Amino acid sequence: MGGDIDYDGDTDQLKTLNYAAIGGTHDLQLSSWGPYSKKYAGISHIADIRSGLRFDLSVVISQNEHKCIIPNVRFESGYHPWQASNDLTRYSYRYELEWKDQLYADVHYQIIDSLTAAVAIKYVNNTDQFQQLDADLMASVSYPENYSSIKLPVSPNMTWKNAIHYESLQFAHPNAKDYLPDNGWLQAEIRDSRFIDGRAVGKNFGKDSGDRASYQLRLPAQFQNGSLAIAYQLKVGKKATFKLSGLVNKTVVLTGTGKLAWKTVRIDRYSKSMHPSHLELIALGGDGNGDGNPVDLNGFLIISGPKPQVKANLKATPATTATLATSENSFASILDTLVKTQPQHLIPKKVLDRPNQQLFLKYPDLPIGYTISWPKDQEDAGKETGKGSDTKIKTRVRVREFQNDQLDVFYREKINDHVSSVFRGNQKGDYTALGLPSLTLAPHSQKWVYASFSVTHKKQPAKPIQYHLDSLFTAADRQGDSNAALSKDILPVGKKYALGDNY
Repeated sequence: MGGDIDYDGDTDQLKTLNYAAIGGTHDLQLSSWGPYSKKYAGISHIADIRSGLRFDLSVVISQNEHKCIIPNVRFESGYHPWQASNDLTRYSYRYELEWKDQLYADVHYQIIDSLTAAVAIKYVNNTDQFQQLDADLMASVSYPENYSSIKLPVSPNMTWKNAIHYESLQFAHPNAKDYLPDNGWLQAEIRDSRFIDGRAVGKNFGKDSGDRASYQLRLPAQFQNGSLAIAYQLKVGKKATFKLSGLVNKTVVLTGTGKLAWKTVRIDRYSKSMHPSHLELIALGGDGNGDGNPVDLNGFLIISGPKPQVKANLKATPATTATLATSENSFASILDTLVKTQPQHLIPKKVLDRPNQQLFLKYPDLPIGYTISWPKDQEDAGKETGKGSDTKIKTRVRVREFQNDQLDVFYREKINDHVSSVFRGNQKGDYTALGLPSLTLAPHSQKWVYASFSVTHKKQPAKPIQYHLDSLFTAADRQGDSNAALSKDILPVGKKYALGDNY
């Protein structure tokens, strides 16, 4: 048997650790720019961290308008992560057009500052033939998977509390998975676009009598009386009973409709047993006497309103917040009119400025716009090396639009259509394709092509970039190829895990 573990000694040692010394050394806040796409490898910009909306840009390269590489991150698709700096401000991918480095393209991404990034494509032709190569910059907006399809406008006399923002939550019969949620989610959290905010409490909550959740609430300003509306979803015909305490003290029965529904309860501000900043729900089962049915609890809406008018004409009641608390039945029906659909706006406003070599994109749901720029003369901007000196390059760009959620098949089907500018697919996605100058690369030569993209808070394109992209990327490329330049960034114990020169 091994020696006993001195737990007291370990505890004393932990107490002597200098936690202040490591403070600030582990920053979990990633840059707003980075390789964040779950579809196609490239560079992304988090436009709105609260909503999770993201701008994505990836590069699609084709050879002789036939073979093309679309860098799908979910399966092998002809590209490889190639190089990256420690701070991830510079990274690259290799697109393998012909095996064993006969013909390839290295796509480099460089984060210049918080508002600007750039891409450079290094074409290398080691074959004995001329090669025609094309590149499309594919720009798109990405919504979170649980981006809500509905929204609830909230006025000053309303407060909304999503059920997932609980103070405590307990299951009557817990299991191990309750305390080991996936993906950093909260206990009992579910995500789906059918919910307000795209989040709710679920995972069999309310199925067992004794399941409970408690909340800290904030009442609307100058609250006198009003109503509490519980947003939930339950299977058709099923029932779930809960005992409420704190803000209201009442037993409620939730009836399933198969879709998001509301249960309203009157709030009396002057009740002696009322605790206005607290609400607790305890499951009592389907009929209040036993096991019930699991319910998806979306949240709570508190509305300040006048005293109920029992004889109110419900059909004539206008859908205004001043009359929302007239009665429980009218309250629920009016809430259905307040909840609005929230579509995803995938197609941007596009402004192509050829004289200034810019394409401006403004997506309706993003608070900012993006300007994609390219050098005025790509032929002079790049440096060609090798035997061939007759590489030909066309400086005119083209803009096309692919209205489909996947590019892997759809793009290949349309690649030889040189007439259309808009290709309509299932319209579940939209990619704005900026075709960089096409070139014919001479045998045993290489060529660089550049573009940059900037964030702008105005409704017009940003000013042309002033950086010298050729010197920026060629210097980074030389550093990436230098084993000595990067060896200092690797600890001695990690050197044996290095793969060639690409760390």
